[in-house]
Amino acid sequence: MRGPVIAAFLALTAAMAAPAVGRDRDPVEHARAMRAAGDLEGAEALLEAALPDRSDTSSAPRVAIELARCRLEMWDAEGARDAVADGEDWSETLGLDRIEVLAIADFMSGREASARERFARLPGASPVTQHYLGLIDFNAGRFERALEHFSRALASDPEDYYSALHLGWCLLELGRLEEARAALGKLLERADSPEVWQLLGRVDLRAERFADASARFREALARSPDDAESVFGLATALRRLGDGDGAREAFDRFRVLHRRHQEALRRSYVLTQRQLSSGDVTLLEELAAHALSAGDPVEAERAAWRALRGDAARVGARLTLARALASAGRYTAAALHYRRLLRAVPDHEVATAELRALIRDHGRRVDDE
Repeated sequence: MRGPVIAAFLALTAAMAAPAVGRDRDPVEHARAMRAAGDLEGAEALLEAALPDRSDTSSAPRVAIELARCRLEMWDAEGARDAVADGEDWSETLGLDRIEVLAIADFMSGREASARERFARLPGASPVTQHYLGLIDFNAGRFERALEHFSRALASDPEDYYSALHLGWCLLELGRLEEARAALGKLLERADSPEVWQLLGRVDLRAERFADASARFREALARSPDDAESVFGLATALRRLGDGDGAREAFDRFRVLHRRHQEALRRSYVLTQRQLSSGDVTLLEELAAHALSAGDPVEAERAAWRALRGDAARVGARLTLARALASAGRYTAAALHYRRLLRAVPDHEVATAELRALIRDHGRRVDDE
């Protein structure tokens, strides 16, 4: 579940296209509208054009911060660092924004110790900072501390799905089962996701409520059929209920999914090592498609963006990015990338068919996001 959590701050909620703007419109506000519409590349280009001279301390820092955030949404941690490399003579507020951007970039790059050190320098931590501090402690098994951070994040932003999910997960790991059940049940009222159902199943399994656990895991699998953890949980619950045939069938299914997952990991490792040694953008495109086929849309999104950062004209990477966004329910951004692909290749039959299906099935979401 960690991949979707890392991607939490990337979720976009806005209209399909940025509104028309006049020449005198604040470029930062314009870029935010474009980012909200999913047009990260357009927002980046606008911000780069608005930042010709970093010596203008009245506007350059604001543009640089927005540029860095835009690049973070494209999984470009190094590009985000470059955008705010010159942090001298900034106002106190923008200086703190710069520290937060650099901390998130460190976290995305796997430098959690450095990220923690930067986050610790921020007074009055924002919900975003509290969320990331919670993730760092959670990943290190410090569940009590993680719980405190997620609780603070939710106090400021009660709609934060991933902080709420992890708060329930922390309570589970701490053995506070009734509190975990209550917290996850509350989250389920507004987020009918396989992750919540799976965690509720694990709560009931720990509490030896095996019939309830079985039902929870079945709900998770109805939404994510190849979730190996839910299959394993279901098998365990059925075994404890005395359903030997059902348990054996579920365990057999788990073994198949586990082998498939291990093979996918090995393939991903090979592709990653080849790409690191060669720098070949084609391998990033292949890695993105592989990740999506293996059921990891977040890794697919990350690899597709890396490929597009190397070559924005790569049709395969653009198609995978659109598919990954659609699979995560980010229909507006997905539609934007399908349309961008079709502007470059108007007769692309697959993209045309998938865009039509997206609009047919999720037209209201595409319009309203």
